[in-house]
Amino acid sequence: MISIVYGALVAMAQTDFKKLIAYSSVNHMGFVMLGFAAGAGLTGANAVDKAIAVNGAVLQMFNHGIITGALFLLVGVIYERSHNRDLTKYGGIGAKIPVYGAILIVACLGSLGLPGLAGFVSEFMVFRGAFPATPG
Repeated sequence: MISIVYGALVAMAQTDFKKLIAYSSVNHMGFVMLGFAAGAGLTGANAVDKAIAVNGAVLQMFNHGIITGALFLLVGVIYERSHNRDLTKYGGIGAKIPVYGAILIVACLGSLGLPGLAGFVSEFMVFRGAFPATPG
């Protein structure tokens, strides 16, 4: 749980685009660890909840690979053109290159876990499987 919260908070404070993606990866791997821990837990969770948590963790790893790969590709494209990764210098990028901006928004929202995109499904499965595994 610490890596989920810590990765999200540190990612929000970044102005370097690559560091932002790197810290969001810490966040995503926290979800993977939570899913595997809930799946292997010795608490009173039933087998279905454990399977949901583990399947969510595996799906999170797959989604993380696709989304993070897309984000690094997009960072590489914009860095090659501007030679700058500072997010504060990218004002109005959607007006200058709208297709790139739209793809970037979809990839960022997928990484964020917006409902309807791949990141949400895996994170929801991890949480759904992890909640019954809490001691109490």
